[in-house]
Amino acid sequence: MKIAGLILVVLCLLVALASAEEPMPLNEIDAWRLRALTAERAVTEQANRAARLEAEMARLQHQATSRDLADARAAAAKTAGFSLEQWEPDPVAKVWRRR
Repeated sequence: MKIAGLILVVLCLLVALASAEEPMPLNEIDAWRLRALTAERAVTEQANRAARLEAEMARLQHQATSRDLADARAAAAKTAGFSLEQWEPDPVAKVWRRR
């Protein structure tokens, strides 16, 4: 009896191993849906990468503009003979104002 049970377990394992090696057919609708969802995911990932790159470019542009603004303020203060700690330029009114 124990031998028959052992043989049955071994046969079940062999069947499971044999079926795992053979690819099972996928119906056309499931295959199409899986391809479509895979393509959609790839497009979404690409859009996310593009958005991250765009945000990084905007951050770098902001840093460059901030540096340029600081340099221009320092040059204007030097030309006018003012200290940026005590004076602040008002480019709209074209005057220097005390802080």
